[in-house]
Amino acid sequence: MPLQVLPLVENLQKISQRFLEEIGLRSANPAPLPPAKPSNPDDRIPPDPSANPPDDPSDHSSYHTPDPSSSSSNSDSFHTPPSPDQESSLSKRDIRESEARLAHFYQSLKKTPKSIRRNKWREDPRLGGLKNQVFEGILGVGGFGSVFLVLNTLTQKRSPTLIATRNLLSKRYRENRCHLQYIKSGHPHICALDAFLDFTSQFGAQEERGMVMFASYYEYCDGGDLYRILRGYQEGHQLLDLAVQRRHMVRIANLGRQMRHEEYLQVPALHDRHYPPELFLWHIFSQLISAILFLHNEHPDYNTRPEHKNRGMIITMDLAPQNVFLKWPPHASTLEARSKVYPDIKVGDFGTANFLPPGGRIDAEEGGDDGTTPDKDYYDAQTDVWTVGLMIYNFATRPPVVDAAEEILGVPSAPVKKVAPAVKGDIAGNYSAQLNKVIRAAMKDEREKRIEEKKLGRILQEGYKIRIPLMFKSLPDWAISQEKVLKYRFSEGHVRELWERDWNLAIAEEEAAEAAAVEDEERVYNLMLLVKERKLRFGIELDEDESDDEQHPTWIQGLRDENPELYAELLAEAKLKVPSPKVPGLGKKVPSPEVMDSGESEEDLA
Repeated sequence: MPLQVLPLVENLQKISQRFLEEIGLRSANPAPLPPAKPSNPDDRIPPDPSANPPDDPSDHSSYHTPDPSSSSSNSDSFHTPPSPDQESSLSKRDIRESEARLAHFYQSLKKTPKSIRRNKWREDPRLGGLKNQVFEGILGVGGFGSVFLVLNTLTQKRSPTLIATRNLLSKRYRENRCHLQYIKSGHPHICALDAFLDFTSQFGAQEERGMVMFASYYEYCDGGDLYRILRGYQEGHQLLDLAVQRRHMVRIANLGRQMRHEEYLQVPALHDRHYPPELFLWHIFSQLISAILFLHNEHPDYNTRPEHKNRGMIITMDLAPQNVFLKWPPHASTLEARSKVYPDIKVGDFGTANFLPPGGRIDAEEGGDDGTTPDKDYYDAQTDVWTVGLMIYNFATRPPVVDAAEEILGVPSAPVKKVAPAVKGDIAGNYSAQLNKVIRAAMKDEREKRIEEKKLGRILQEGYKIRIPLMFKSLPDWAISQEKVLKYRFSEGHVRELWERDWNLAIAEEEAAEAAAVEDEERVYNLMLLVKERKLRFGIELDEDESDDEQHPTWIQGLRDENPELYAELLAEAKLKVPSPKVPGLGKKVPSPEVMDSGESEEDLA
């Protein structure tokens, strides 16, 4: 039997055995439950300590950093976890890293004040100084840095602030260049850069201080990102698929209960399968294509303006639902108002963007091909068309049915091989044939057969306008709420305490502790070598975790030459663990014949 088939056969045997036990044709003692999987300490949210109320910020300076006592945020000491007990999709490590970045941002500006530079192409956001910025919580964390939600007390407006990590300086510089030299005054469906500043690092390990870092202030998109909506619908499909399989298993189990004249198990109810409203798909599809037309400088309403005339094109290289943000219209501030409209999309994150001449292309390898697009040779404007089509296709179809064997029967499911996404059929039948046709036209595998982006933009714009008065259906409550937009909320007074903390001292203490741990580990290892050497020389059998080799004498000699004091100390411990053997009747310790030939002194062996 092929080896690949064995796991499948074992799973089938377990399933059939459980089925026979359930219907009463086989009895078996229940297997003990496995021990609970220990939780990841990085995923635990620590409790909130007592906090002090903030002072009222009032400084209007754009140059000076705030007095820590005037900051409106949250408190904690270095060794006390600062955050409140709250549900969060962020791990403990993500929260800690974000706190460190925020403290780094403040302490560096406190030592070397810098002004916040606004985007000259945008209206002045009137950010003022840091005293006028209330850090309310964390919107997102990644390798790029941390994004914080900041309330401007001068305008009472909120703005996401990204504090980039030091190893992504080039990425943040590229993004600022994209906004200032290409996007400029912007587009309704591009997330705008309002302001930015660079500052010199005064934080971290000694060798890392003095590096230039970035902080950027963006337009606030209060609807979260498109991935949150997509994931919500996909989870609904998966839960329904599991419920269907659970119903099937309950019905099988009831056959056995019928034979044993036992009470039937209740068959779980099913709810209807929900897909996004079709008009919502037309809405985001048309806005996404409008955005990429602008980025490619092919939008007829923008490419004739002086600021964009003869401008090059932008290929984002990272066009994904996680980087497409949602912003509700200004009048839609309540759930009732949001149930009557759709949020507008805002494409963001241009840290990996490439700037090309009109009609340009970039080699797929240089762009970091991840295998998801059919364009394996190069990327161009048509690649973005395919990527947008894929987003809409994922909204309009069900995700692959999950294997419910593990969830229902406790049988581990076979690993699923990940493949590049591809269209394998039409979209769900409850959508119109016209939407299906447009999606498939955008996702043609052959670039030459793929619909041209200008033509696609016209079709979507006309189709959307026609359907607005006929097809509107509101999004579900979970999609229009803001419960999961802010991933983590700072408790009262917390940020002030973060800013007052001596992080460099803490880092020095951590580095010293790490060095001590390494030294202890080396000490244990060297002692183990000396113990093994004495066992071998006295003919004592080695333990199972010990093995004879030709390298340990060299290590021992190196220790003896480089650190004779440590060698003497460890040798004394080794003698206690492995004493020298005694000659029967004489009581004198005598080295073995092997030791006599080794050249080591008798004092070392005694």
